[in-house]
Amino acid sequence: MRAGIYLRVSTKEQTTLNQELVLKEFCERNDIIIYKIYKDEGVSGSLTSREGLDKMLQDMRRSEERRVGKECRSRWSPYH
Repeated sequence: MRAGIYLRVSTKEQTTLNQELVLKEFCERNDIIIYKIYKDEGVSGSLTSREGLDKMLQDMRRSEERRVGKECRSRWSPYH
């Protein structure tokens, strides 16, 4: 199986490194190949348009790749 992973932090002072490590470890344990990493750094989850998220959704619509990983729901948006 292949999957993209999505990482987001709200401020430039934060890092997506921990999220990335958790998701890479999960994928490795479950024989999932990461085909792309999408990131939004310093971007509020309350925004409806985010470059990394928008690109991931666009790629998913164009492809048969329909799996995405994220560390926790709050990385999508505080409203999900």
